[in-house]
Amino acid sequence: MRPAAVAAAVAAAAVAAVAGLALFTEALDDAGPVRAVPQGPDAVARPPPDPIGERAALMTESECAAGGGEWRWVNAFFKSCVLPYPDAGKECTASSECEGGCFAHDFDSLEAGVGTCLATTYRSGCMGEVGASTIDCLYDDIMVSCTRDSTDPECEGLR
Repeated sequence: MRPAAVAAAVAAAAVAAVAGLALFTEALDDAGPVRAVPQGPDAVARPPPDPIGERAALMTESECAAGGGEWRWVNAFFKSCVLPYPDAGKECTASSECEGGCFAHDFDSLEAGVGTCLATTYRSGCMGEVGASTIDCLYDDIMVSCTRDSTDPECEGLR
């Protein structure tokens, strides 16, 4: 093959690849957001996506202040906007009843199926989503998952 023919073939392949990539990314855009589907014994029916939490994650510091949020450290590495939920502290029996989810802070409440609506978009401390059998303790960038039988010291006060 002559050099000119090789160059033309390479150019045609590049154009086809770019066109294929464009079609592929358009198909992904049309598919909507990818969401994990809970499975297994601890699967909990999830409420619709959290628009307040998603909005907070995308805000700048000035947008956060203007929107009534607090710009603060959310882990050891970065700051983010923390917004309050309008139904904070309301008693609930399912996450579908709350803007940010329904959580219990001890195993007696979790097993009774009673919790409270999350206060803010920032999750810290120990809480289990009502309907699950575990309580997750979140501290900065560390998480400990507790069951009633856990021997981890972080889980002691939850029984």
